[in-house]
Amino acid sequence: MRRSRALLTLLLAGLVLVPLSHLQWLAVDGGGLLLVDGRPVDVRGQASEFWTRWRRDCRPSTALGPGNAVHAQVLQTVRAYSPPDSHTAQLRQLRVHGDWALADVRFGQLQNAVVLLRQDSGGWTVQPQGIWSGTTHPHRYAAFVWRYLQDRVPEAPAALIHCLDPLEDSPRAGR
Repeated sequence: MRRSRALLTLLLAGLVLVPLSHLQWLAVDGGGLLLVDGRPVDVRGQASEFWTRWRRDCRPSTALGPGNAVHAQVLQTVRAYSPPDSHTAQLRQLRVHGDWALADVRFGQLQNAVVLLRQDSGGWTVQPQGIWSGTTHPHRYAAFVWRYLQDRVPEAPAALIHCLDPLEDSPRAGR
């Protein structure tokens, strides 16, 4: 009886310790990554993307396409923001919520970007703190961009930020 209890204890310890030997927590960028056999996994980002997509309500924001006047105004504003390279801007996605707009933008020479804009009496204005451009690897792209924009421009509507699913072209995007 004693021997079987000892074997059972060793078996249970092995079942716990062997998988744990392949896992390690790495604190980085104000958060953390789970290393699985040395490969980073953004568990927090995966959970955030799943939870956000499951609970978000996109009814307050509207997706706009190329035939819309607001789409044309936002595109013109983005193209004028950082010339001459910004002249090649194309809106891949655009969502509007009240006097806020969020655009996923592709450029010819610049890296793709997610750009937050606000409308005032003079038209649309790019919010300089609300621009994301670059890769997020090894973090999940959408979750990282959502968190970045909310941290930098907290007055922007969360429903707008969370309803844009930014597209990352990089194969190392963490998606």
